[in-house]
Amino acid sequence: MRNRIIIILSATLSVCVSACVEPFVPEVDSGNAMLVVEGQILCGSNNHQVKLSTSTDYTQDYQRIPVSAAEVYVSDNQNNLYEFQEIRPGIYQNKVQLNAQVGISYALTIITPDGEEYRSDPQRIMPPIEVDELDVKWDVKEFLETSYEGEQTLTQVEGVTVMADIQSETEKAPMMRFETELLTLYCLMDYLADPTYYFCHEMVTTGDKPNVPIPGFNMDGSSSIYHSIGFVTRGVKVLIPDSLRMNHVYKRMLILNQYTLNERSYEYYKQLKQQLDAEGSLFDPMPSQLKGNMHCVTTPTKRVMGFFEASSVVTKTFAFNPEPLRPNNIFIELVSDLSYLPRFDMYRESPPEYWFTQK
Repeated sequence: MRNRIIIILSATLSVCVSACVEPFVPEVDSGNAMLVVEGQILCGSNNHQVKLSTSTDYTQDYQRIPVSAAEVYVSDNQNNLYEFQEIRPGIYQNKVQLNAQVGISYALTIITPDGEEYRSDPQRIMPPIEVDELDVKWDVKEFLETSYEGEQTLTQVEGVTVMADIQSETEKAPMMRFETELLTLYCLMDYLADPTYYFCHEMVTTGDKPNVPIPGFNMDGSSSIYHSIGFVTRGVKVLIPDSLRMNHVYKRMLILNQYTLNERSYEYYKQLKQQLDAEGSLFDPMPSQLKGNMHCVTTPTKRVMGFFEASSVVTKTFAFNPEPLRPNNIFIELVSDLSYLPRFDMYRESPPEYWFTQK
């Protein structure tokens, strides 16, 4: 029945489009740039950040226009006030130590240089949900690749799908989101020397969309769900400085950032994910339905975009078996945390201790 309805609607739309002879150009007030807020308070972190920018005209290429010289502070329901200072254009960081705590609610206040005051709804930090086990399976994914000539083709790529085993002791789905980083350990050789070896690592962020569990059912008590948190390709691409060449890839690791959300934050990220996953069908959610938790106090009719999040975060590192990854040779295990490493580093002649990190 649903397929018949779609066919009828499509045919009706085709008739309407063919009957229109004058193009419709919407009237857009491009002079009213909106404030865009990206704020985050994390229990389990010492550095908290707020990014302020303004939206650009829809006819222009996307460009982040930072908002500088704003007054930014966070307050909690214990009558504490924490000032933020601008460390880079449009990026503000807590000026004094802010130890965010579970069960405490936090609110963000911003006063822009034009005198407008913006405020978030209070956000309560929930107790962390920790994932200690990951499951892996060999998989084949389709990716859209663009050639140098601009032609796009679907390419099948082999690799490993990684899933989180999320435990729950309630009948509600866990309100979480995940961010993953892939840490690759590899060895390079200087072919101009006699020879000289370098032991390197590179850390890259994977995934460009919010990753939140959206199960379509209520969970039974003491049950769990398996949620996909990423895909690791069979092939490896890493940074190789000039004059060096690849010797071998030793091991890859997955750094998993686990954010436990309150209900408001979970709904925001869930809707954002659904919009980004939309495939252009007639029943996809409209972008205008996404609503943040910021509002303008001084001018209530003034629109503001973005979200202020207060959540707990737990970071853990999981190591795959040594390379190569193959269908009949694949496992992953929890090891010592390596999220503190720089994005790239290299050591001459001998590998650092973290190459052999264990549980």
